[in-house]
Order: sequence, then structure tokens, then C-alpha cells
Amino acid sequence: MSKFRDVLKNRNFFLLWVGQIVSEFGERMTQMALIGLVYQKNPYSAVAMAKIIIFIVVPVFLVGPVAGVYVDRWNRRYTMISSDILRSIFVFLIPLCLAAFNKNILPVYILVFLVFSTTRFFLPSKMAIIPDLVNKEQLLMANSLISTTRMIATVIGLGLAGAIVSMAGPTGGFYINSGTFLFSAIMMFFVSTKGNMRLNKEILETRRAFEEALVKNNVLGQIKDGIKFLITNKKVMASIRGMFAVMAGLGAMSVVTIIFVQESFGSATKDIGFFGMLIGIGLFAGSVFYGKMGHCISKNRMMYISFIASGLAIAAFVLTAKFTRSAVMAAPFVILLGACGSPIVISSNTLIHEAIPEDVRGRVFSSVEAVIHIAFLACMLLAAKAADVIGNTGVLLGCAGFFVLFGAFSLLGAIRGEQNG
Repeated sequence: MSKFRDVLKNRNFFLLWVGQIVSEFGERMTQMALIGLVYQKNPYSAVAMAKIIIFIVVPVFLVGPVAGVYVDRWNRRYTMISSDILRSIFVFLIPLCLAAFNKNILPVYILVFLVFSTTRFFLPSKMAIIPDLVNKEQLLMANSLISTTRMIATVIGLGLAGAIVSMAGPTGGFYINSGTFLFSAIMMFFVSTKGNMRLNKEILETRRAFEEALVKNNVLGQIKDGIKFLITNKKVMASIRGMFAVMAGLGAMSVVTIIFVQESFGSATKDIGFFGMLIGIGLFAGSVFYGKMGHCISKNRMMYISFIASGLAIAAFVLTAKFTRSAVMAAPFVILLGACGSPIVISSNTLIHEAIPEDVRGRVFSSVEAVIHIAFLACMLLAAKAADVIGNTGVLLGCAGFFVLFGAFSLLGAIRGEQNG
């Protein structure tokens, strides 16, 4: 079994990993800055919070599928470097627009849209390049480390973001993120993928099957074939169902949770940053544990067990926060939620990596992103409306129940499938 230190000895993967730690840290700062900005303009408004999230998510549908096709055509390393430089410029312009158009937030929405549109090229490139940097035996560990990158950044970034936004306002977070994107671009400049693209027999066979089905060379045709590949591959579809369920739940919880925490504990960003730090600690611990012990249980089973545990942790957090109004009392359940949630992402990404050929990874990951973000956006809008009827607590408890039921029924299905197969 590959170990963390063995993967990190790989110079190219190490540069990618370090660059993403810093870049993800900056992104967490921007998230907190946007929350603080919305709170300044429209305190306790779920609708205002939903607006900014819409501009973050919409690029997934408009840009994501097309971006995935071009990621497969372009040099992925160059795509990542260019994307980081563009994102650095766009984020740097946000505080300048706030100063120039104080009463008009539309330019900020446009810049947020551009940042996350560019991210649609960066993310599939990052996910698609990982198997080019490590061998198959190290793939699970590499995905765990990439997930860990996000967790470390969450722990540090969100933990500090509440204080930074409180003292310096949203502007400081935007400037920090601009610098971290530049750092990521510099790290990727020194990465080399030459000579690392090794495809084993299983992937070669899958690649040939896909190429036989590919009848069009145009962009729209390749998008269609990428989606067709997802639908016809049972292994990939199992992962997508899990990711779809995660994003549906997170979408429903995204806006509602922010408002719930603000109302429960009486701060705009301080307690959100505190809980973000705790969930990051849990995610990090879960990623490390699963990276070392993931070979002991099938990826599908682990994913569904994690759904059940995550739902129970959400319910415990909501009830504790509501009836005690104590962040300290609610904190253990936030850590538990992070620890239970990380195997879902790691398992699903690894299953997809194992099932798809190298030269279609970009369009496949972009198609996956589009599908799961449809769930996120639709459930976010429904939850914002539902909160007016059943309250924030009701929405969050409903999400907890959904996770538990989805995990339980899917686990039973997986067990029966293994027994019959």
C-alpha cells in the first residue's frame, strides 16, 4: 500500500499539492469575504446570499461541458497556469469595483462569474492531470492528498477569515486570494508531465471502446459522447449518484446554514469561520484515515456508510445549536461531519479515475461537474423558499434525513449487488 511520503517524493505531484494548499487557502478567504460583503449589504437575507451563489454555480452549466472538451485538447498544465493567472486578475479587480461602484454590486457579480467560469477550465485540468503524475498504485493516496489540500486550506483559511473580514473587511480576503492564485501558477510552471502518462491494460481497453463510439470530432458531439460514456459505465454512474446526492444536500444546506449560524450565534462571519475551521479539521482527519485504511473496505460501501454518518452528524449539530446556542457544544458534531464526509469525495473521485481513459478525463469530469451542480443549484433555490415555510431548522433536519435514507438504501443495494455478482 502506497504511503503519503512515497507519493510526496514525486516532485511533480508535490508541486501540484503545495500549490493547491496555498490556492485553496486563498479561495476560503474569498468565500468568507463574499459572505461578509452580502451581510454588509443585506444582513440575514437568504435571497441575497443565494444571488451570489448563483453567479458561482451558473458557470458550471454554461462553461463546464465546453471547457472539459478543450481541456482534453489542450495542454493541461498550461491550462492550469493560464487559469490561475486570469483568476488572480479577476479577484484583484473585485475590491477595486467595490470602491468605484459602491452602491452597485452588479460589477462584483460579473467578476465572480468570470472567476468561476475560469475555474471550470482549471478544475477538470487538475483532476485529469493527477493520473499523469502518479502510478495507479498511488492513485488512491494521491486523491487523498489532493482532498487533504482542501482540508488544510479550510482549517487555516476559514479559521482566520472571520477575524480578517471583521478587522479589514472583505477587501483583505480578495487581495490575499489574488496572490495565492499567482503562487499556484508559479508552482505549476515547474511541473512536468512528460513521460508520466502510463495507461494500464484496463484503461487502454476502455479507451478503445470509447473511441469506437466517438463519431463526431466537433465540440458538441464530444460533449454528448462524454455524457453517454457516463450513462453507460455502471462504475462511474455509482459514483455520480453519490456525488449528486452530496451536492443536492449541500445545495439545500448552503444558504440556509449560513443564515442559521448567523441567527443562532449573532455574528456575520466569526462563527461561520470557526465552524469552517472545525469541519476542515474533521475533513483532514477523515482523509488521512481513509487514505491509509481505505483498502480494507470497498469504496462503494464506504461511501454509503459515510452518508449515513454524515446525516446523523448534521442532525446532532442542528439540534445542539438550536437548543443550547453554544458554539462549543455544537463543535464536536461539526468535526464529526467533516470526518464522515471526506470518504464520499475521495471514493467517488477514485472510482471515476479507475474507470475512464486518460484522453477523455477532462470532458468526463466537466460533465460530472455539470450534473452534480444542477442538483446543488436546484436544491439551493428550493431550500431558500422552503425556509420561509418550515424554517431553517426544518430544512437542515430534512437534509440530515435525506443523507441517512440515501446512504441506507444505497448500502443495501450495494451489498445485494456484491452478493449476486
